Amino acid sequence: MKKYEEHYINEEELEERIAKGEIEPVFVPRITSMSDIGKYQYCNLIIKYKKENNLKQKDIADKIDLNKSEVSKLFSYQLKEFSQDRLIGFVEVLIRKGAKIDLTEAYIKIEKQSKRLQKKLEKDFQEQTALEA
Repeated sequence: MKKYEEHYINEEELEERIAKGEIEPVFVPRITSMSDIGKYQYCNLIIKYKKENNLKQKDIADKIDLNKSEVSKLFSYQLKEFSQDRLIGFVEVLIRKGAKIDLTEAYIKIEKQSKRLQKKLEKDFQEQTALEA
């Protein structure tokens, strides 16, 4: 059985490469709410920290007190299992334990994705209203 490797997702690079046709999206976490946007970004911070520091999933699990099943879900972006507050708590624990994590980067991406989602929701509303008229 082939083992899957976790990857920090650089969204700008990913979007650019998809737009150029260099890659096809295989798995993109489904983001349907403002909460999902935050959850995704905080999860991505943890995965980026793990990758940049050559840590194993077990190292992260030990630091933030997760069991093997939960950490596996975290690193495969199965975010329905986690509340946004819980993910923020994991990031805070890592920072308290000396992790260098740039929260500003996540906040900028959350704002950008929130604006994109807002436009989509507004468009969906307009289309629905047009259908009902």
